[in-house]
Amino acid sequence: MLSGLRVHWLAQFIPEVDARALGWFRLALGCGFAWVALSRDLVAVPFEQQRHRAIVDLDVVHRIAASQPACDALQLVMLVAALLFAAGLLARVTYGVFVTAFVLSVLVTLERNSAHDLGLPLVTYLGWLTVPWGAGRIASGRTVRTPQRSYGFALWWPGLTLGLSLLAAAYWKIHQSGLEWITGGAVKYHFVSDFANAHVDWGLWIAVHPWAAVFFSFGAIVMEMVFILNIFARGPWARLAAGAVGGILYISLYLLQGIYWPAWHSLFIAFLPWSLLNARGADTFVATARPTFRVAETLAVVAIVCVQLYASATGTEVEPVMSHFPMYAYTFPSIDEFEASMRPHMTRVKTVVADGRDISSDLPTLVDDDRVRLINLAESGDSLKEDLSEREQRNRALLCERYQRQTGAWPAEIAMTIERKGFDWTAGQFHDYQPITTTPIHLAALCQRVAAEQPAP
Repeated sequence: MLSGLRVHWLAQFIPEVDARALGWFRLALGCGFAWVALSRDLVAVPFEQQRHRAIVDLDVVHRIAASQPACDALQLVMLVAALLFAAGLLARVTYGVFVTAFVLSVLVTLERNSAHDLGLPLVTYLGWLTVPWGAGRIASGRTVRTPQRSYGFALWWPGLTLGLSLLAAAYWKIHQSGLEWITGGAVKYHFVSDFANAHVDWGLWIAVHPWAAVFFSFGAIVMEMVFILNIFARGPWARLAAGAVGGILYISLYLLQGIYWPAWHSLFIAFLPWSLLNARGADTFVATARPTFRVAETLAVVAIVCVQLYASATGTEVEPVMSHFPMYAYTFPSIDEFEASMRPHMTRVKTVVADGRDISSDLPTLVDDDRVRLINLAESGDSLKEDLSEREQRNRALLCERYQRQTGAWPAEIAMTIERKGFDWTAGQFHDYQPITTTPIHLAALCQRVAAEQPAP
């Protein structure tokens, strides 16, 4: 029955590589894994501050996440396993150790924040468990076997995972924002909002030239949609060209928005022309047998396609194994609405004084939404406003509850000094921070009123 699941027509596009080419690819990929291991930022999180965002909730993960020495040890295990895998020492075993450590590191990260930059690589690594890594031999000679598609699957698989993710990202942009994402030049908003991390200022030039913003928005959608075609590329040079297209996209993201995702970037190693290293000089893409997937490969392909179809159709995200890739799918009807959304990110709190005591160090303990609500209350001057919508009442109740839990009693009065910068859409540059007029927040009175209006249990 499983053999009936084999997609013969798709298997013919998997390159045939021999053990020597697989060995060299394993060496390069292992170095990429070492880069990933070194780039992981595993910071311990106390038990009471852990967020449990992952699909699984494991006690061992909580314990590792709460201990900095354990986090450091996990990172060291990843690094050592990656280097041993690159060297070909018990390759399948050391690869399994690396993947296990990487999965644990992702789960640890999810106790602190999201892991959007790690989910797709994790799924790719799981699929690579089907590859016979131990067969790779860098040395030439009698140990080199005839080119096989079971080895070539190692090169083809990341093209499928990356292609599906980019196609899903393009679909969700259109689903969420329609053609307005293109015609409105949505990239200009993302280039401005991410400029603090950008490595060049080209994005600001694009942002203030509407035609350029539309052109790059259209180009981004097209590149995301067509990259999946790499899985049909025949020959090493066609695969290299396909990889270059995806590489250009990620280089652009790095330069213009500062998006640095080593776990994603290292996957592009698979698009190099590894089949040219085959021991024989014949055309390595002439099938020596009827093209088929092995059972494990079939299950991996069917699983990832089905999971992605479900995630994209339902807008479901289950970290770290499923996502509809909604990042940057939003746009704004106007520049004014964009600036309103960016106001919290453009605002800098200089001082926070509660009942005459400086509590600036307490503010970071609040969640982001609560800090924004305090800033809005200080700026609007309506902390004792009675005519509130149901949503505003709920937000204030959450603020009062979390403020008391994190910092203790409510102060009678909080005075904030804030500054805000902005973007000049004519000059294409940010202007300096300017002071913003604020009024004291009567937090105790506000929260007492909120408590009185809460329904009795």
